[in-house]
Amino acid sequence: MRSPIVLLLALVCSTAGFAADPRLDAVFQRMDKAAQTFKGFTADLEKIDRTGGSLLETTDKSEGTIVVRKSGQHVQALEKIATQNGEPDGEQMAFSATRFSVYRPKANVVTDYDLGKKYRGIEEAALALLGGSSKDLLQDYQVSYGGPEAINGQATTRLILEPKDPQLAQMFPKIDVWISDATGIAVQQKFREKGDIDYHTQTYSNMQFGNISESQVTMDLPKNVKHEHPK
Repeated sequence: MRSPIVLLLALVCSTAGFAADPRLDAVFQRMDKAAQTFKGFTADLEKIDRTGGSLLETTDKSEGTIVVRKSGQHVQALEKIATQNGEPDGEQMAFSATRFSVYRPKANVVTDYDLGKKYRGIEEAALALLGGSSKDLLQDYQVSYGGPEAINGQATTRLILEPKDPQLAQMFPKIDVWISDATGIAVQQKFREKGDIDYHTQTYSNMQFGNISESQVTMDLPKNVKHEHPK
């Protein structure tokens, strides 16, 4: 089972400051312009989790939807997994500034994680990828230029992020983010674990931007669902 922090970070998409590499300036300008009006989005979601070396490699593929809502400085997100490796799934993950929740339909259980002070640095770094400005990004990451790439036929620029938070850096020394040249919003992310063998990617398509209601980022749960609150 993936750790709650891997799941939390997998929920994450994106958005003036000066960087050492001048090639980043144009990307940051697009991000900052998008951040000024960013209220949220809905999108189709594809996730890939790869673990193990070349001989013991395991790759899991999930498909579903994601909704992100930004209200003031607060960000919420809801991810729904429709299929896992081609099989019906139904898992849901909800994220806010103070809580991260995972619903597993087979067990009919919601696990609620209180982010609190323990994960404050990780939480802030995650929020920088959810509609934040380039200033937010530079506050939480060392950013370097990865170059132009096409994602699903869309022109993007890849940024390579090195987290400043020690906890996050221990889990993911590098995070790749592909920023759309057209919208200034991330369309793909890749979280690379230590050793650069295991990684987690997620790709957004059919993105629709606009105002998102709170009900759209609220889990749809059965009445008899059980709740767990790990310490």
